[in-house]
Amino acid sequence: MSKTKNKEQNQGIAAPANIEQYSGKTNRKHLIWFNGEKHELDVFRIPTKYLHFNIQNGRYADKMIQLRADQPTENIDPRVDKWRDQISKMLCGQYPGTQEDREPWERLREDIKGKSQLTPGVVIADGGVIDGNRRLSVLLNLAEDKQEKNPQRYQYFEGVILPHNVSDEDRWRIEAGIQLGKDEKHDYSSINKILKIKEGLAIFGSDAKGIREIAKALYGTSEPEISDTIKEIALIDEYLIYLGKKGQYNEVAGLTERFIEAVNTLDAAKNNGHTPQEFAKLKLLLFAGIRGKLVENWDIREIRKAIAPPKKEKAVAHLSEKILNELLTFDAKPSAFKEAFALADPSKSPLMGQLNDKLDKFLDQRKVLERINEPRKLVESAKNNLDALQESLSTALPKHPDRDATLEAVSAALAEVLKLAKACQAQLKAKKG
Repeated sequence: MSKTKNKEQNQGIAAPANIEQYSGKTNRKHLIWFNGEKHELDVFRIPTKYLHFNIQNGRYADKMIQLRADQPTENIDPRVDKWRDQISKMLCGQYPGTQEDREPWERLREDIKGKSQLTPGVVIADGGVIDGNRRLSVLLNLAEDKQEKNPQRYQYFEGVILPHNVSDEDRWRIEAGIQLGKDEKHDYSSINKILKIKEGLAIFGSDAKGIREIAKALYGTSEPEISDTIKEIALIDEYLIYLGKKGQYNEVAGLTERFIEAVNTLDAAKNNGHTPQEFAKLKLLLFAGIRGKLVENWDIREIRKAIAPPKKEKAVAHLSEKILNELLTFDAKPSAFKEAFALADPSKSPLMGQLNDKLDKFLDQRKVLERINEPRKLVESAKNNLDALQESLSTALPKHPDRDATLEAVSAALAEVLKLAKACQAQLKAKKG
């Protein structure tokens, strides 16, 4: 035996040329579609010691990205004991940032413990598990549980072994069909669905034919949905490059719906004739809002509504344009935003604080527009705000560095309020006359 093989064995690598030789057939069959037809494959009882996690392209792709980001200088090989343990911790929710996986993993553990492994997984010839990674994690855990009376029964994984003649295209279809179909009960995070579609685009292309192939494999997913996802992927890629974190999709986990809204908002800006400079500012604003967690999905939707208000309501359209222009009047350079984005908590930067104030004002103004045709409610709301302001000013204001600047800003705003109140009175008199 060579020194290289000895070294690999010491590291815990188990890489058989064909895992079938270590496995035993069960009396079960499992249907898999490849090479243009249905195949009834044998379900094997496979020793778990010869299996390794294969999560870079599947339901847990973001976890492999996170692991690589956390260990940038390491060569992460899932067949090595060290990384096998780390990946298993991720799948069971014991790794930092994966806590939400704990509950589904525990449910599966109880299910397998009580009923054994009911659903066969899918394995490739070298022992990589392309469907059933969480099941493998549970089996490894149960096999090491000292409280189990018969832990040896968990040392086997039941699954089909894909033949060597399964193409990359068919393998992608198998993974997508098992894991992404809308009629399946398997959980699949939105970011991992995006990553699977991105992988499909690399295999099939992004033209009409490629989109059709991807949509066919993702049960219940339409071609327009794939086209929309392509736009979303492009914007996420641009965002990550801007952050200096190209390819680190774990950075946008849980934020994909905001990018969907951002795509729709940017499309609205294009369709409504915004200049390239305005478009660039809007995109930077959206990136900052997402990075600093200043906006939710519906907040971005309000920006889109301001860009494309109902044309038949002239007053709404005029005010929407006014408050949108005010929102986009920030003079900070893109480099200043990059510096803020690089902070551990970008929301604490002064720049983000200023932008947050602008967003709050914008959203308040958007709420006011909902009552544009109800003047009595508008004036009552204004009166209530002034009552609250008077009460606030009647109390002793604590001293702080921005106290004088705040008072000056309030004074200036009140002067504007008085002018507006006089203008409103004049308009009311004209209408009465």
